[in-house]
Amino acid sequence: MKRVMKAFNYSDSYLCNNCDSYHVGFMSRSKIKVLEDISTAGHGAIAARIDGIVYVTFHLTPFADQTGSEIRTAQVDSVVESIISKYSDEPLLLMGDTNNPSPLDAARYNETLMCEGDLNYCMDGAINYKPIQHLLDAGLNDLCWYSYSPASSKNSPMSYNMCSDSCSTSIWSPVNGSPSSAKIDYIFGNDKFLEKFGVVHSRVQMNQQTDQASDHYPVELTFTPIL
Repeated sequence: MKRVMKAFNYSDSYLCNNCDSYHVGFMSRSKIKVLEDISTAGHGAIAARIDGIVYVTFHLTPFADQTGSEIRTAQVDSVVESIISKYSDEPLLLMGDTNNPSPLDAARYNETLMCEGDLNYCMDGAINYKPIQHLLDAGLNDLCWYSYSPASSKNSPMSYNMCSDSCSTSIWSPVNGSPSSAKIDYIFGNDKFLEKFGVVHSRVQMNQQTDQASDHYPVELTFTPIL
């Protein structure tokens, strides 16, 4: 972590105190004010205020049988109750590894193949989108579906998802398009965020370096204040 901070000129950091061995955390060039640190969201969740924005990161339960997506639904609900609802009046970004597909991306999946190959995503032969649907119902927006227009000074929903699948990389060596391929890592923003900041781009970073760094590709968001 110290090497990464030095390489990117970060001056502050925080690692979750109530997490298990799968730590979640923040690194920043600005001061991090920790708001919440909870253990009920899978591997843990933290919220911090940085430069006037509430940032939330979490890591939901990964490997499981077909009850896994139900477990993640309960974990999402704990984050919504403990953090998202509490800071709904502020610009907020939620990001992390949810280990769950989104209903917004349903068109990209072959449900039969997905459920034959990965019960982790499915219940009773169908993809269980409930964990992500609960985030959408809580007023969060998948920023891969938004784009900012300087001419109109507002964000507009897109008719397509600008982000590719985030899992998995060549570390797991899946066949492209196999049931293992899915978008399960996200950056969500609430309506207050979309009112004050424009989404320049949100994308999954796929390159030779990220292909070997983890079993998931990182998701990147660039945004600008709306003046």
